[in-house]
Amino acid sequence: MTGAALFTSFTDAIACCAKSSPWDARRTPVIEEIHHEDEILGKAYDAALMADPALSAALWKLLTFRYFLLLQTGGQLLGPYITKVAMTVIAERDVHGSMSCALAYLGVVLFGFVVLFIQTYVTNTPASGHA
Repeated sequence: MTGAALFTSFTDAIACCAKSSPWDARRTPVIEEIHHEDEILGKAYDAALMADPALSAALWKLLTFRYFLLLQTGGQLLGPYITKVAMTVIAERDVHGSMSCALAYLGVVLFGFVVLFIQTYVTNTPASGHA
């Protein structure tokens, strides 16, 4: 069969492709070499590397960052809620309640500033404590 011949069945096509060619002998060592380099030879991690103090410091830094990110998100969600409550209080003409809402909103803004400051500080300091 030649390359231009039409195959009468699927098995004929497979049989034609399965025949070896002179090019296979030249390509095989390179393919085996590539696969040999990709073999997994042991553990996927090194226990000494996982016990590294710099890695544990980076982990604590990441956990601190996530905690303050959640606090910042919660603070940002409180702003619209306080505004909704303030609109209700203003509609009832309650002066004391509107002042409480204003102070609560100011507290949420200041809380957001402090949390953002700490989050930025944690993000920009080195994990290992060395400059």
